[in-house]
Amino acid sequence: AKEKAWWFGGLEYRNELGGLLVATRHPNATGLGGTFSNSYAPEPLTDPMGTLRGDWKISSKDLLTLHYGIERQDATGVTPFLSGQPIGAASQRQDSNNHFQTFQASWTRVLSPTLLNRASYSFNNFINVIDPVNPGPELDFPSLADGASYDSPQLTRQKRSQFHDEVDWTRGKHNLHFGGEFQRIGADFDLGVFRSGAVEFI
Repeated sequence: AKEKAWWFGGLEYRNELGGLLVATRHPNATGLGGTFSNSYAPEPLTDPMGTLRGDWKISSKDLLTLHYGIERQDATGVTPFLSGQPIGAASQRQDSNNHFQTFQASWTRVLSPTLLNRASYSFNNFINVIDPVNPGPELDFPSLADGASYDSPQLTRQKRSQFHDEVDWTRGKHNLHFGGEFQRIGADFDLGVFRSGAVEFI
């Protein structure tokens, strides 16, 4: 039958090749101090995203809605320096990967002219991974952060399931709304701060 089902799909892809101002340290005979010169390092970003939605009018009293979304973002950037140095070396960059997907379903049922029920389920999955571009300790000079970043690697994962049910009830001039919700969240976090060490030059 006509006008019983609707659907929508979308896809977006972002691909950027940015530039990041960095410094290069030229050590002196001791291998510690020296001079600095500025240049640019690549700061790429790719970000594909997709979404799909469908609505199905099962009957005059029932409506089913489904939605799915996904994103896979990969980027290279910088982290705040340990001692607030104004600029960092190219080795200070980090690779960051964000993976996200979500699924949602809801069923709306007209129980009577004065009673409406809506039940829904959703699932979210999120993963973030941050890795250093170059391994090794961070070397903090008064005007430059060299070496690798001190706050990587990092890993964050979270999975969440959610059930929800709500009722709308009209009684005369009053509208009553009540329901309940249940969530189950599983998550873990790995923080590699100072795992490779940091050296401060004063």
